[in-house]
Amino acid sequence: MTYPMLSTSSTRSSGCSEVDRFSKHFEKCCNREGHVKASVLLPILDRLIYARAEPIIDPLLPQQQAGFRHGRSAIDQVTLLTQEIEDSFSAKKKAGPVFVDLTASYDTVWHLTCKLLRLLPDRHMVHMIMEMVSNRSFTLTTGNAQRSRLRRLKNGVPHGSVLAPLLFNIYISDLPATISRKYAYADDQQSCMLMDIGWQWKGR
Repeated sequence: MTYPMLSTSSTRSSGCSEVDRFSKHFEKCCNREGHVKASVLLPILDRLIYARAEPIIDPLLPQQQAGFRHGRSAIDQVTLLTQEIEDSFSAKKKAGPVFVDLTASYDTVWHLTCKLLRLLPDRHMVHMIMEMVSNRSFTLTTGNAQRSRLRRLKNGVPHGSVLAPLLFNIYISDLPATISRKYAYADDQQSCMLMDIGWQWKGR
């Protein structure tokens, strides 16, 4: 498998990729200007990493995952599931769909490093992504202007980040294989299993 180059011809001679050059400038701006300047540069760095990582990762994701991917939509998944059910009727079989909605999906993503390394060949980029995801904190402000102490986020991906949907797709990309067919869109998962008409479940 061949991967697109992560550096351009203008930076190849210095042995430094665009991401490396930008990250060095980003660190300098953070140290000199503080959070105000970082808030401007972080979305740019976010999009720059996405532009390099998405063409590599997307072809490696499962075909049944349609959320936040080019050329795939919720309409496609609904059409496929509907066709699956209609085909089961034609074959005189039972179709048993199960619908699952993951609660707080973005906030429960964790342990991404190993999954990223399996899909992304650049360890430096993986390290940078994990720094952006893990090095976050928050405070809570009440209506009477009282503020809680700073707390660090130990899991989850940033809401509003361009990378967040891609990272979530990576997180759920290794769901175990089953005999039922899966149709997924973002955090909505559907499984459909076909059974013969005479089949009955015998429980206690």
